[in-house]
Amino acid sequence: HHVVDAIPFDQRLYLDETGARLNMTLPYGRAPRGERVIDEQPVSPGETVNTVAVLTEQGLDAQWCYQGPLTAERFVAYLDVSVLPLLLAGKTLILDRHPVHRARAVRAFLDRHHVRYVYLPPYSPELNPSEEAWSKVKHVLKREKPRTVDHLLDILHRAAQSMTPNDAQGYFQQAEDFSLVTV
Repeated sequence: HHVVDAIPFDQRLYLDETGARLNMTLPYGRAPRGERVIDEQPVSPGETVNTVAVLTEQGLDAQWCYQGPLTAERFVAYLDVSVLPLLLAGKTLILDRHPVHRARAVRAFLDRHHVRYVYLPPYSPELNPSEEAWSKVKHVLKREKPRTVDHLLDILHRAAQSMTPNDAQGYFQQAEDFSLVTV
């Protein structure tokens, strides 16, 4: 078992990020019998918008979209403004091993604010329920096919808001089940 297993579901906050581009589209389509599906996908990936958010047992929260690289300075500002308020009542922040998550400035910030945090084991996306949440968000993006940054931002926000507590709890349970199988 990993140290995360000892933390109750309602005390876990999984922080993760994902990227989205303007050329996202579903790899399949449907058409009436005997007709072809005709669609277009831009060759150029276009702009990239990154999103970081926290998965709680209620869904995605503290969503922040940005362009460009995630630096330790940007990340600490995000933690300060958006994540600290969620860490009340002894919740534990669970992070993957992204280099920015492990930066000295980030660890110092978390320690200074007495945040309990743990890192997932290396190469273990199956133990991170936010991977499933991002998969749902990306499916919505591919279905909606945004071709402008404003449209992409709107869909990212709506897709994150569509995450239900039932979805989130299912993702948590799937990660928990996987950790039990791999012991």
